[in-house]
Amino acid sequence: MFGREAELDELTALTSQAVLIVGDSGIGKSRLLEAGLARLAESSTRPEVICSTRVQLTRRPGALQGALLEALGLAVTMAEAAEGPARRWERIFRDTLAQVAQNRVRDMVAGAHGYMLGIIRARLGDPVADLIAEVGDQLSLSAADRLSNQIAAASDPDALQAFKELAFCASSLTDGPLVLALDAVERISDDDFRMLLDLVEDLPQGVFLLMAHASRAADDLARIRQLDEVGSKATVAAAGNDDDPAPRALRVVSLAPLPTPVVAGWMEHVGLNWRAAESLLEDVLHTTGGYPLYVDQALRALAAGRDLGTVSGEDAFVSRSQQNYAALQLDEQQVVTLLSAFTDPPDLPIVLEVTGLDEVRWTVMERRLVEARVLVTSVRGRPWFHELGRRAIWTSILSSHQRGASATVAANAILASADAAGSSSIQDCMDLARLSRDAPNVASAHEALAEALDLVSEELALLAAMVELEEDGNQGALSLDHLVRHARHRFGFSGPVGTVVRDLEDKRLVVTAENDDVVIALPVWRSPAAKMAVIGRIATDLGRGPIQSLASTLFEEYVRPLLGEFHAGSFGVGSPSVTELGRTLGQMEYDRAVEAGVEHVSRHDRPGLVIRPRLGDLRLYGAVNFPSTELRDAARHQLASLPDDVHGLGEPLRFEVILPWPAEGDPLPALRFTRAAKLAIGEDFKNASHFTKAKSLPPMSTVAAELELELDAWRIVRELSSPTERLAMDIDQPYGLVLVGDETQAWVGEVRGADDLIDLGPPPGTLTSKRMFLQLEELAGLRDDRHISRVRYRGGTPSNPVPSVLSATHKRLQAFNKAQRIGYRLQIPDDVGLLSAMLNRAHQQRYDDAIALVDAGILPQDSDRRFGREVFAIIRRERPGDRLRGFEHSLETLSIPSESAPGEVYLMITDEPSLSVGFPDVEEFGRWFHIPEFDPMRATRTSGRLNGALADALGYDEVRLPQSYWT
Repeated sequence: MFGREAELDELTALTSQAVLIVGDSGIGKSRLLEAGLARLAESSTRPEVICSTRVQLTRRPGALQGALLEALGLAVTMAEAAEGPARRWERIFRDTLAQVAQNRVRDMVAGAHGYMLGIIRARLGDPVADLIAEVGDQLSLSAADRLSNQIAAASDPDALQAFKELAFCASSLTDGPLVLALDAVERISDDDFRMLLDLVEDLPQGVFLLMAHASRAADDLARIRQLDEVGSKATVAAAGNDDDPAPRALRVVSLAPLPTPVVAGWMEHVGLNWRAAESLLEDVLHTTGGYPLYVDQALRALAAGRDLGTVSGEDAFVSRSQQNYAALQLDEQQVVTLLSAFTDPPDLPIVLEVTGLDEVRWTVMERRLVEARVLVTSVRGRPWFHELGRRAIWTSILSSHQRGASATVAANAILASADAAGSSSIQDCMDLARLSRDAPNVASAHEALAEALDLVSEELALLAAMVELEEDGNQGALSLDHLVRHARHRFGFSGPVGTVVRDLEDKRLVVTAENDDVVIALPVWRSPAAKMAVIGRIATDLGRGPIQSLASTLFEEYVRPLLGEFHAGSFGVGSPSVTELGRTLGQMEYDRAVEAGVEHVSRHDRPGLVIRPRLGDLRLYGAVNFPSTELRDAARHQLASLPDDVHGLGEPLRFEVILPWPAEGDPLPALRFTRAAKLAIGEDFKNASHFTKAKSLPPMSTVAAELELELDAWRIVRELSSPTERLAMDIDQPYGLVLVGDETQAWVGEVRGADDLIDLGPPPGTLTSKRMFLQLEELAGLRDDRHISRVRYRGGTPSNPVPSVLSATHKRLQAFNKAQRIGYRLQIPDDVGLLSAMLNRAHQQRYDDAIALVDAGILPQDSDRRFGREVFAIIRRERPGDRLRGFEHSLETLSIPSESAPGEVYLMITDEPSLSVGFPDVEEFGRWFHIPEFDPMRATRTSGRLNGALADALGYDEVRLPQSYWT
């Protein structure tokens, strides 16, 4: 059992001869009774415990004595004795007859024998029952039948006494306690209840009575108090001494709703991950009130994929709600009618306004409703309806006229409260949406509220994304790309984007704007009531309440605590490049102040972090700077140490990017891929554009072929790049393309969630620049996670895209280095061994990249061209007096095709006088490096200034020479 260990221990301790389990219907009384019997039967810490099974009481007169005798018979038949149940019952019957002096009671014992004979026959079969029947031959069968019928017909003190005598004899023949269990004690008649009071005062020694009693109404509570009082006055047969006073004859075990941790554990036990959706746990608690019966129903519904709205109370639960309501006085009914419109208890001022009571009169009324078992649970520490009981009142008891009047009062109160507070809870929004349907005058009084009530699920999903992603900084304007992605992941959006957006625009709930790069969508909340109703509909219909300003909420609740002390930060939804975020951090180093009308600008070194949190499928970004490097590094460690199973706002939370700013280590080689192309085909595309015509590259016959090659080029670049290089070039996520048009003009859309080309051919009609995003979405039939993120116009004849792709790698890597303040930080070592190692790594990478680009078909294969090169290089350092006769610090290189790829770089640094004038020729290189014979016609000799030549060899735009090179 979940959450009932303490109550189970108290029930099975048997420190009192009678135990009364009390609580509301559905609270788990019967289940606890069964669990207690099972534990007692299995216990090995005490002598054998003989237990009956649970006997359900009925409402007929005499039910108590019949149930007691049935429980006794069941206990005897379940006992494991060597003599068997037939012989055991024979001994109990004969011993009891021998001890009973009064003829009336003696006859009643015989009647009990006949009554129990049917129980034993049903449980153990005819042979055993016939054997037991033989012991009754001394009595007239007609008398036994008559007395048996009397036991089943009405309350009879003699029958109760007969039970006591039989139970005493039964317990005396066992080594351990005899435990009988009665359920639904609240059903017995008044006569039976008086007999029960007598029995509690005088239970036979060794006999224990476990009972379950509902506390559903005021009469039930009165009976429970009576039993408790009698049990506190009576003592058990084995009284203690002065130092060990006798325990109570009856102990009351009260069951409360299950607490939150227990329900959470139950959900985990059945495989429901409440941590992934924290609101799910709240919804289960809200619907069930923590009552185990209804928790079980709710979890079964969720496991079967059903909504919690399908969970309802038993018919008996609804019937009791009706009875309790009917028993109320008129003023109490009026208050219940008004308050049952609210799912949760409103704040006290709203209660007083709605009911028209002052605080003192409300306190009295609340107590009366608690005593009448109308308010039976506690919500936020206040007495309130059980949710299923509130639903029963609202839907099954109140008339449509009463619901309409109550809904109008409640809806207006919710709106007034939200206006005064400047905010509203999700539950208030859900109530407003629900109540507005029963109160048409409320819907017509607030602009766009009626439209909000008529929205379909796809429209709600897109609006839900807007509610979550709008922030003060963006005034609600968001990229449709982000909105669609978020709506699909969080709210199950799957409809055609264009149709849904158009419908929302027609209802004047959304406006859009677009250019070639992005579509911006903006929600239009024409009244606070409309927004509240939309949020309420989202929570009700989509099963998830939207979190307003989700990015700010996430930052405040989950990210800020990990950062410690920081100076300033920028946080939002989307995925701007790390280069953009680096520029943002650079700008954040400047403080501006205005004094006497004059602006003063000061710059402060503030190290920062570029972060990209991901909440489920939602991508966010952050740029945060710190007063010191130590504080930055501490925050970086905290973020990097976050466990993998952390959830925030019901979604998995992880940090995909955590980059220090300025970046650590060397800058990225911006010329990496353009220099690989130079090695492969002899052309450098460092400054190429879309219109660059490369002699060695094949022309494109169609735009589709051009775009296919573009995708292939970026794909291979992405595969070759390091994670940081991918971030720097903004290619950390793959994308596909959708093409619509002909060979003279076309529109091209980047498709997130794809990595191929969707060629739609000529459009079926005329394309307009307006709504181009939506037109492409519809034409491509994009669904699920595939959606347009950017659109560009493609005019002119097809051309080879490789030059522009490779040029873009250079520009993006260069921009990253500058934004990270590492653009000129590649320090050339003055140690020839270290510099040789750097040159050889760059040489190897250039060779590998060139081979990969050719093998992938990005660059053409030239059978006469060898990528392998043996490179011999001399750094020549001039003396001050020789500057007019040559380059100051130059790099002289000889490159010879290599038979074994990729070859090596051999480096020498010298300031020998013989090399101070002019440049070494091929033969001179051979003498300096002891090169074996080679064909000078296939060798290539170059010379250049040291800075630029080393930068080019290493794949950089510029490098920094050590001071030793100049001294």
